[in-house]
Amino acid sequence: MNINDNVFAVRVDAGERIGIGHLMRCLTIARRLRQCGKQVHFLLTPLPRQIEKLFQSYQFAYKYIHADAASLDDAAQTLSIVKELGASWLIVDGYPFGTEYQKRVYTDFFGLMLIDALGSPQHNYAHILLNPNIYAREEYYTAREPRTKLLLGLEYLPIRPEFTSYTPRQRLASQPLRNVLVSLGGSDPDNVTGAVIQFFMGFPAPLHCKIVLGPASQHVKMLEKMADSHTGRFEVLHSPDDIPGLMDWSDVAVLAGGSTVWEAFTMGVPCILLSYADNQLRVAPRLGELEYALYSGHFNGRLPTKFDDDMNAFFHNGDLRASFSARVKKLIDGQGSVRIVTEMLAGY
Repeated sequence: MNINDNVFAVRVDAGERIGIGHLMRCLTIARRLRQCGKQVHFLLTPLPRQIEKLFQSYQFAYKYIHADAASLDDAAQTLSIVKELGASWLIVDGYPFGTEYQKRVYTDFFGLMLIDALGSPQHNYAHILLNPNIYAREEYYTAREPRTKLLLGLEYLPIRPEFTSYTPRQRLASQPLRNVLVSLGGSDPDNVTGAVIQFFMGFPAPLHCKIVLGPASQHVKMLEKMADSHTGRFEVLHSPDDIPGLMDWSDVAVLAGGSTVWEAFTMGVPCILLSYADNQLRVAPRLGELEYALYSGHFNGRLPTKFDDDMNAFFHNGDLRASFSARVKKLIDGQGSVRIVTEMLAGY
């Protein structure tokens, strides 16, 4: 197998159930690799049309895997394409890619970087294992290959350059709360967004809410109808380009426990967090415990009652909002993808 040190491959998926977080994280790393003069090829199972359109806007080469995700057939196709490309590294990101899959694509011919955000107890086969979450610990990965290098914690968190290059406004306690950003994932299959809009319809203060819908949103027409019934208070935005600007506009953001939280933190946005997927239950409650955000609880068909308390706490207490803003801006330096790529380029 002829290896080209300038070629990298990424195996990742996105969709209505799994969202776009894994894909966006890999795109951030890929963009850094491209800045370093590397070619990056994505390997994916077929994407829904709107997600495919978003992905294509980044102009990376890609091939589709025609097999069940994380199956042995998937592994065989991936390995074949990586060898055909002569890639020096394969990046794999996604919860289904377990031990058997990893064993099939773990070789001495190219480096394998596994991105795992859960701290899985299974045996992991990788040259580099990346978990960029705040709770990541070495003891989660005792079952690994002897030469596996661990990259753990927020110093390795990939943040899109749109955020690291943006200079956010200073948030003062004297500033009133008028603007709320609501962004609850790329797909939001349980329509948590609808419940949040319903809440703000009854909120006593006339707040201006901008509702961000991701490319795989399944409830567009319903949410637009709800927003139109209160003209001037709600604005529905479909996959907007200027997310940093929207975050800077907002006084508070209502978010799920996914990757958008970290981007909001780099902007110093005070956040109220809701969880609705199992993978968010490690992050959102922990951020609440550490007082980096207000965690309202898990959505089970209705908003947790604590959401009302949290929104009122932020609405009536400018000092609280300012203190959260100052605290979260210190968490992330935005150099995570630089550190990741540096480790990969150093070899294995």
